[in-house]
Amino acid sequence: MTTSISCRCESAAVSPNRGSDHATEQRKAGPRNTEKVGAERWIEGVFFGCAEVAVLAWPALLSLLDAAANAAVKFAAIVALATAAIAIGTVRAGWVALVWPPMTARLLVARAISHNLTVLIAAYGGAAIALFTGSTLGSAAFAALVAGGSVWVFPRIAEQVVALPAWWEWGR
Repeated sequence: MTTSISCRCESAAVSPNRGSDHATEQRKAGPRNTEKVGAERWIEGVFFGCAEVAVLAWPALLSLLDAAANAAVKFAAIVALATAAIAIGTVRAGWVALVWPPMTARLLVARAISHNLTVLIAAYGGAAIALFTGSTLGSAAFAALVAGGSVWVFPRIAEQVVALPAWWEWGR
């Protein structure tokens, strides 16, 4: 009746040195090659769109910390940031006819300028609407229109920027 552990393992289908089940051993290590589809792809696009706008528009967002109409400016900036992220995610997911341009060194400058201008125009324009009309809804609508319009027009701007000659050929 004295059966050792090694004897029991030899009789079983699992080797004592393996450490996990057969299904785990069959999976390959490393990144998965499954492509995201549907809502999962859209959420990923919104995430990366928010990161793009928040990081590249950092100078504009920092300048808004000292704004005169504090609440109105920041509210409109938040609406613009959220709208731009959602719009970029929608474009990146392929749900509209636009194609979001890839990140290149040349387009990085164009993106930074575009996102900073978008945040500043939406924030101060939205704040002006809120202060003159007293309508927070009008401020949000203006900020959303500016951000959505900026995302809609950026692929066209990117085409023009990519078509420019290299900077060292500008003087020729």
